[in-house]
Amino acid sequence: MVSEGVSWITGNHNIKFGGMYIGQERDALTTQHSVPFNNAQTADPLNPGTTGNSVASALLGFPAQYTIRNQNYNVTWPTLGLYVQDEWKASSRLTVNIGLRYDTYWVGRMNRGMQNGFDWDTGDWLIGGGVLPGPCSQVGIAPCIPGSGNLADLPNGQHIRLANDPNMYEPAHDGYQPRVGVAWRLRDTTVLRAGYGVNYDSLTGVMQGFQQSIGTWPDKQFAQPAYNAIGEPLTSVGRANQLGGAPLPDPSPFGSAGWYANPRTKPAYSHQWNVEIQEQLKNNLTFSIAYVGSRTKRLEHNGAANTATTSGPGSPEEVRQRRPYPYQTTMFYGNFNGQGWYDSLQMKLNRRFTNGFQALISYTWSKSLDTQSGWFGAENGIGGSSAVQNYYEPLDNKGPSGYNIPHFVSIAAVWELPFGPGKSLLSSGPMSQVLGGWQLNTIAQFRSGQPANLSVTGDVANIGNEVAWWNYARPNLVGDPYSGAQTEARWFNTGAFDTPILAYGDVGKNVLYTPAVQNIDISLFKRVRIGEDYSVELRIETFNAFNIQNLGAPNTVLGNPNFGRIASLAGGTRPRVFQFGLKFIF
Repeated sequence: MVSEGVSWITGNHNIKFGGMYIGQERDALTTQHSVPFNNAQTADPLNPGTTGNSVASALLGFPAQYTIRNQNYNVTWPTLGLYVQDEWKASSRLTVNIGLRYDTYWVGRMNRGMQNGFDWDTGDWLIGGGVLPGPCSQVGIAPCIPGSGNLADLPNGQHIRLANDPNMYEPAHDGYQPRVGVAWRLRDTTVLRAGYGVNYDSLTGVMQGFQQSIGTWPDKQFAQPAYNAIGEPLTSVGRANQLGGAPLPDPSPFGSAGWYANPRTKPAYSHQWNVEIQEQLKNNLTFSIAYVGSRTKRLEHNGAANTATTSGPGSPEEVRQRRPYPYQTTMFYGNFNGQGWYDSLQMKLNRRFTNGFQALISYTWSKSLDTQSGWFGAENGIGGSSAVQNYYEPLDNKGPSGYNIPHFVSIAAVWELPFGPGKSLLSSGPMSQVLGGWQLNTIAQFRSGQPANLSVTGDVANIGNEVAWWNYARPNLVGDPYSGAQTEARWFNTGAFDTPILAYGDVGKNVLYTPAVQNIDISLFKRVRIGEDYSVELRIETFNAFNIQNLGAPNTVLGNPNFGRIASLAGGTRPRVFQFGLKFIF
């Protein structure tokens, strides 16, 4: 529900105020079972890598794994926003806008389901709902407390407690956002505009983070037991279904990896500002140049947490003792101490449509830095899985954002060809009807490549990372990565990097870039009038008119046989496409 703003004018002031209320809701009631098969179940134990057949495993009914996911929850997340704004015309040349916005949200209320999760600040496992479930021996189905139901009897039970809030997450009420804007006409053809504001992000990532803790211990909405490893007794699909059909919680919440978020997570906010000078060069031509920047706080910082706080030698037990919480395994944890920085120079030349021609040319020179790109690392870019190397030192991960594009040129133009009735050439006669009424259009973009993050596989820093697919480490720099010619087979000097030993790599995040990207689209339109009220438009359009095949990203995993090699095209690149259309206008 959104309420419209109201305003009143008094003197040189135009004061507005209003607000909105959003009740975001998410509901799920599903049961999902999946049973994958692979070669191992029918493989020769003495030759496991070269024998076995997944189809045969399926026909025999011996699964590799049994996955059950029960979702049964309903959650609402109410958000309130209020604002007040005053537009003050200080003089005939100066206008000032001053405003204040306030956004707040309440904790997502669980109307059905259970919210539980790990609290990084205390090392405790938090149980939502406000009341402990009964013992499994009496309840017989999750959610329940294993054994007698007494937390003190569980392994590390002293670190399990009820959450402060029944919904586990705690609300945020600090969303004050001042804004100020100035428009100042320095002279008849020159205008200075400037603005500053704080923007508070109350909804991005909230529901995804919230879902990560639904149905976890002492509930059991998700189970993924493995079966039929080489050398183990065989378990059929039917038996796996019996064992996993109504799973009970594990003896303890600790020891299994998961995805969790800090229950005191605060929404991200950004200080944003701009200063622009616009000059009218001619009646139909303007040029502007601007500085645009921002500083963002409380971005999500997500990675493999509860690894050893220091790298180096040590046995598995010694490494485990170097964890902040030795009783808990590696897990993915979202905190809110990430940061972002953006600065840009933006120029624009704009010719309004006159005498059959219009054009807009813009250029942006920018740098975007952050400690992690996007919520849940979703925008980390090429090689993004290793964007966070040392979870405990977020600022060590400061570097170009996965979407940092230093140079971007965009051109758009419309040209009515000077032929036909009312034009300067061939204004009459048969050829005026053939060549008249044509319009040529183009959109062209030229930009820098995208950052590419380098990584190495394995737990090279010996920090006890137990998530095998999470390549957290970056390599060491031992040479000049830019020496030699850049080709598809060798986009950078692969010999400039080496694998670190019992340490983090010293290569920064996103230090290399993919090739530049260009694209030009062209279209040709012709409109023919039919009487006073109708017309037909012929459209000939070509996308990627010059068939430019932009190279994609090189392989960024040190040790991979294709390391440094480009084997794909850039996202969005496609062969030249022609499109024809006929449009009837009435």
